Amino acid sequence: MEKEIILLTGCSGYIGTLLIQKFEKNPRIGKIIGLDKETPHPKSLGCSKFHFIHKNTADAWEEEVKTFSPTIIIHTAWQIRELFGKEGRGTQQLWNLNGSHQVFDFAFMEKSVKKIIHFSSVSSYGAFAGNTTEYFFNEQDPLRPMGYSYADEKRLVENMLTDLYDKYEDHEAHLPQVYILRPASITGPYGKSRGKFGLQGILSGNATDSFLSRVISKTLMFMPVTPSWARQFIHEDDVTSIVEFLALGTFGGEYEIFNICPPGEIITGKEFASFVGKKPLFLDPGIIKVLFAFFWNFTLGTVPTAPGSWKTYSYPICVTGEKISKLYGYSYSYDVREAFLTKEGEGNSLF
Repeated sequence: MEKEIILLTGCSGYIGTLLIQKFEKNPRIGKIIGLDKETPHPKSLGCSKFHFIHKNTADAWEEEVKTFSPTIIIHTAWQIRELFGKEGRGTQQLWNLNGSHQVFDFAFMEKSVKKIIHFSSVSSYGAFAGNTTEYFFNEQDPLRPMGYSYADEKRLVENMLTDLYDKYEDHEAHLPQVYILRPASITGPYGKSRGKFGLQGILSGNATDSFLSRVISKTLMFMPVTPSWARQFIHEDDVTSIVEFLALGTFGGEYEIFNICPPGEIITGKEFASFVGKKPLFLDPGIIKVLFAFFWNFTLGTVPTAPGSWKTYSYPICVTGEKISKLYGYSYSYDVREAFLTKEGEGNSLF
């Protein structure tokens, strides 16, 4: 059987690192071409199947990648953390939008490519006051702009992928299968053991990426939440298993979108606070907005409370992830709560 050649963008990130370890052990994978602006994990560099290209997706990388004739593209590369002073424009937008455009163009133009798996986000549904914990968004629901660059750029890139697919369908004989994944919040042993960064790390008291973040994280006695806020989690092992499942499986469907979120009860703000050893402090969304703006400007973006992000900590975005189970028979290994409560060193993490 001919072995698959994987092009993995964002190979140095959280999920990219785990995928390299998973694919290294799979006999059906012949080569993993990793593309990233950051240096990969040392364990990744030690993998025999791994070839690293130290470039951004917005750089010129296509000619080098062509020589490997990749058969599957997995696009995880993304500048998640907002760049202070460049909100919604410039460098971040170049990397995320233009870089994604180059990846998609390559996928549709190179005849060797059979599949592309693109990572989007459930945040693209939009966090708004009208959202409830009773309504679960499905893949047919519209994606809505919300004034938060991460969510809005994910939405724009999804729309870009659809437009490009339609364009190439009209003009090209070659079209790979397209899978778009919209994951809930990803967590697990490796995610909890790596350098803690981001707002969730600060709120849970585990931030380590800067002195200021550590101070705020350790001294914050309360977790500010709104009465309606809630969150869902998916275990990192389920994320990598789903990618492998789609990449190597033979399924019908030319263009499929999947929310990836396990079954199980959502985690409310009050429960989240108790799980991380904090007391909940219930606040109005307007106060959350002011607090986020203060910390964003006072810390020059060190505390990642970028414009618009307050909405995702004020209103719920609940989704159903049952489509991949009903359509292709995938069975999640962890439910929502099991995913969140898995501790470092537990589970089947590859690290």
